[in-house]
Amino acid sequence: IMLAFYLSLLNKESFFKSFYATNADSGPKLIKLFYELPWCSLFHCGQFPPSLHMTWKERILLFLLAAINFTNILDFMIMMPLGNFLMPHFSISPQYFSIIVAAYPIAAFFSSIVAAFYVDRYDRKKVLLFAYIGFLVGTLCCGIAPDAFFLMMARIFTGIFGGLIGAQILSIIADVFPYEKRGRAMSSIFMAFAAASVFGVPFSLYLAGIFSWHAPFIFIGVLGWIFVPMIIR
Repeated sequence: IMLAFYLSLLNKESFFKSFYATNADSGPKLIKLFYELPWCSLFHCGQFPPSLHMTWKERILLFLLAAINFTNILDFMIMMPLGNFLMPHFSISPQYFSIIVAAYPIAAFFSSIVAAFYVDRYDRKKVLLFAYIGFLVGTLCCGIAPDAFFLMMARIFTGIFGGLIGAQILSIIADVFPYEKRGRAMSSIFMAFAAASVFGVPFSLYLAGIFSWHAPFIFIGVLGWIFVPMIIR
């Protein structure tokens, strides 16, 4: 499967056709599985009818939304593994640290409930831009937190905006992509969740080990600001 993924990045579907079968329809189950996997939505390697092919504009939109979702999920997931760095640094107990960890999801929960009554009145792109900028500001504040209380307030601030991002991404998918493409589009977005777990968390802990606990939050904040101009456009 990993070989199939890397070859899909290189657009080497002819390798599979020549090695396993003359065409995808009569090939073994591995080839059919490969063509049905979510990354085919981004790299256009699946054998779909012409009407279901992803255009370049749609693929760029999927990449942007997946990148936003990646930074959002990574910011949420990185907090708990940083406990070994934060508790000694701030001299706080595990109980206080658990409150800091819970601050983000609790704030996201309440902000999502409140936004549900008002968010449809505004343009989804503007709401996503507003929420993402607030999320990045909060993440950078987490990276420069001088004490545990400031970090908890920064996590609450980040969660207020982070709770809006996921819903806006799925709403944009539902608005832009027709029913026939919507499943593949959402699968591509949720690949970011796995990427944040498999790549993002270990890499962030690696940065924390080399530099300090500030580094993962700064990394997420800087990475996210790269995508802001793309949202505006």
